Amino acid sequence: MRRIYNRSLLILSIGITSLMIIYCGKNQQKESPVVAKVGTETFTLDELKEVIPENSGLEISSVQVQNYLKRWIETELVYHQAIANGFDKKAEIQKGVQKVIRDYIVVKYLEENIDQDLEVTDAEIEEFYKNNSTEFVRNEDYYNVNLILVNTYREANAIIDALNQGEPFAKLASTHSIDESREKNGSLGWVTTSQLPPNIAERVPYMGLNYKTQIRSIHGYYIVEVTAKRKKGEIQAIDEVRDLIVWRIKAWKRENKYRRLITYLSENADVETNWNIIKEVIGDSLSN
Repeated sequence: MRRIYNRSLLILSIGITSLMIIYCGKNQQKESPVVAKVGTETFTLDELKEVIPENSGLEISSVQVQNYLKRWIETELVYHQAIANGFDKKAEIQKGVQKVIRDYIVVKYLEENIDQDLEVTDAEIEEFYKNNSTEFVRNEDYYNVNLILVNTYREANAIIDALNQGEPFAKLASTHSIDESREKNGSLGWVTTSQLPPNIAERVPYMGLNYKTQIRSIHGYYIVEVTAKRKKGEIQAIDEVRDLIVWRIKAWKRENKYRRLITYLSENADVETNWNIIKEVIGDSLSN
């Protein structure tokens, strides 16, 4: 359980941040344009940008933005009413707020003192790969696939002719394809047959490398090319699993740093646990 403490901290941090916004308010003057307002509390364009993911592959619709602002307004309305009713003065609320603040401090402290400076060198990656290569056996066949999708048989034939005359696949895909992969010049990257439309998945395993074929579907006409294959049962190349290796090495380093910190703090603090009293409460099933 301790080995996944960082994942728990991430979840806790998200929750704590939300609670801190509710309880602490936002009273500082901001130059950014105000997009929503409840009483004296404002929500600015800069704050809105902070909560919109920067991942270009994830489009945020106007409805999603409206819903987010609606939830912010509703939260502020309830918060203001709760303050007006003196709800924040209740002992249990004060205790909860103090816990939120304490947990937030712990999260930020660990981020700054544990999660930073977890560098992973190429030598460490190569050593980990060498010592654990049997863990990286490929469990499926993978294919590096390019495709172009057009509406008509005539368009498909014209593109096949252009490819045979030496026109670059990427150029034709970015210019003529109606598939979303056109944004990546027709490249699907490394995929399994389960990630492909059924009629394409049936053909890909039997295609020669760099051979172009035309496949009809309900969406139109696909021009498909397989540029490389990786077979099931083979050990994945180090570049295929580099990100996973980096993550695992960082997790190991993070755990070690955390354990060293706890050991140091324990040795320099008065820590005591009375297991006898605990056993009286929860019974003899308590494991040592």
